[in-house]
Amino acid sequence: MIETKLYNHNNFEELEDIWKSLQKGKDMTAFQQFTWAKALNDQYVKGCFGRGESALYIVALKNGQAKMIAPLHIKKYGFEYKGLGSEA
Repeated sequence: MIETKLYNHNNFEELEDIWKSLQKGKDMTAFQQFTWAKALNDQYVKGCFGRGESALYIVALKNGQAKMIAPLHIKKYGFEYKGLGSEA
């Protein structure tokens, strides 16, 4: 059974051990490492919150073992509709 745990910018540091255990795979790039994610979280993500943006980190666990982290950037647009081909 797959469980999920949610993290955000406030408890991001709690992800360090989990993230570092996953980044040991041979197919990982620098952009998948904790140091890169931390730099983004500290510099970019934390600066976005006044603009209605936030970050969510979803950790998928199987039998208590972390299998995946999905870092998501959430941006609120309200009720504005921007259709395909519309002007910004």
